[in-house]
Amino acid sequence: MLAGSPAVAEVTAATVDVWVDLSEPVPAAGVGDDTAQRQRVDRQQREVAAQLQQLGGHELARIRHTRNAIAVRIHPNQLDAVRRIPGVRRVRPTAELHPPELLPSDPTKREPR
Repeated sequence: MLAGSPAVAEVTAATVDVWVDLSEPVPAAGVGDDTAQRQRVDRQQREVAAQLQQLGGHELARIRHTRNAIAVRIHPNQLDAVRRIPGVRRVRPTAELHPPELLPSDPTKREPR
């Protein structure tokens, strides 16, 4: 194959890692029987994951208990298509995965950064 062929371009194209936040809410912790809601979250994640794969996305992780989201590695030119998948609320960089580092409320116990 030649370096300019489409197959080579697909392999070497840059990708981005994003969280795809979904619309189905996760059950509140400790509130009644949440089996049906967990099943809805699971079903939505399976359906969206299949569509992400069709767009060339590679699943990296899922969150089901504190939020409903899938992390995916995908070509940036597919992000608009990801946003149009039914049930997708937001697409954001995975750098937002970790919250800002929290410092102790007592300034004497803070460690230098």
